[in-house]
Formats: sequence, C-alpha cells, structure tokens
Amino acid sequence: MNPDGAGVGVTEDGTFYTQVNMTQTTEQILGLTPMNQFDLVASPMTEIFVDNPPAVKPELLAKESHAGKALRAGWMKKKDQIFARKLTKPDSEDPNTVNHLDWYEATGFTRPYPGESKVLPASAFKKAESVKADDDD
Repeated sequence: MNPDGAGVGVTEDGTFYTQVNMTQTTEQILGLTPMNQFDLVASPMTEIFVDNPPAVKPELLAKESHAGKALRAGWMKKKDQIFARKLTKPDSEDPNTVNHLDWYEATGFTRPYPGESKVLPASAFKKAESVKADDDD
C-alpha cells in the first residue's frame, strides 16, 4: 500500500486502489521491473481492463466538416512555424498561442477555448518570431 496514502481511489465495484497499484499496472503493461518493494507487491489493476473492448461503430465517429478541416490545417501550419526552428531560449513563443494550440488539439478543434465563444483560427494569433541563439537576457 502507498505509505503516505496519496493517490487513493475506489472503483465502481468497490475495489480499493492506490497510486502504487497504478504504477505496478503501468510497469506490467510496459514490461518494466518494479522500482521498489511497494510496487513489487502491489496488485495490478486487471479488473478495470477488458479482454474484448467493444468496437466503435463508424457512424458514431464524428465527421469533420470542410471548415473544421481548414481550421485544423491552419493550426497545424502554425504548429510547424512554432516548432520548426531550434529554440534555445525557454518560453520564447507566445504562451497564449501555444495554450490555444494545446487546447484545440486536445478537443479535436471543435470546442472553444475556455472563456471564448468560438474556435479561433491560427491567423488570429501573432506570427512566431525567430529567436537568436546568442540573445541572453
């Protein structure tokens, strides 16, 4: 059991798991050896996995509209601009742009950024500027 009680949880069926159970399960999935005696003896979380997961019906998959494809393409071009050059200066990109990119990628470019009413195109954000490697503050 986790000695400090952190990461404790109970599943729907009432099975009690700790963070160490999750670590042990992850180690088994990845084929890693236990890191210490706690995850060595922890029970894997096999009860929460199924051998035959249900297939996703094709009609349930969201079909991306033409506008959605264009929005995604614009953001992917912006992503290429942001990450194309070797950045040697931390936080050199506009954090608002990167935050929006992260949000849109995580939500499939379909949900507006929190506090906004619509998904914004990449062109609404300032252009990524080049960073000089020898430029120190």
